[in-house]
Amino acid sequence: TTMYDDGLHHDGAAGDQVYGAGIVASAYKMHHYIYTENAAAGIFSPERAEYNYYTFTTNLASPVAGDIIINEVMAVNQTDTTDSDHQHEDWIELYNTTAAPLHLYGLHLSDVATNLNKFALPENLVIPANGYVTVWADGDNTIAAPAHTDFFLDAGGEQIFLSDSNGVIFDSVTIGLQNIDESMGRC
Repeated sequence: TTMYDDGLHHDGAAGDQVYGAGIVASAYKMHHYIYTENAAAGIFSPERAEYNYYTFTTNLASPVAGDIIINEVMAVNQTDTTDSDHQHEDWIELYNTTAAPLHLYGLHLSDVATNLNKFALPENLVIPANGYVTVWADGDNTIAAPAHTDFFLDAGGEQIFLSDSNGVIFDSVTIGLQNIDESMGRC
């Protein structure tokens, strides 16, 4: 994001050598660094920006029980939607029931009632107001694939939980025997 000294970007008065910019909050916690340059040189702040960065917490609303629900589930995906690797994977769709964007920081998905904190949803995942997000249940929980759980869905049926880190269940759904390429949706 380019910073300006024009008096219009949270920078004080135009020409005062104070620069500012606006950043759209897209996650609960955001990491950033600053790069400044002139005709002769450039510098990062912090200096080791590839290893260090600044962090700030946004003011996105924190969800409470009922704000986010498990809306749709597919446990046997053979020809339906594909993930970013173009693979047909199990998926869970979460729905934001509110008129404000909500971050998923601190929320967990699980398929085990005795381990509700099985998969921590990524801190940078935000559901738009009255919007949806797909979480892939494919066992591919890596940094490169943050919206991929470390568990698969059982095509024979199971229970899926959405909870916070304190074990408060926000929502749960029980799925029965699943057919190929048929999702189970709630209304």
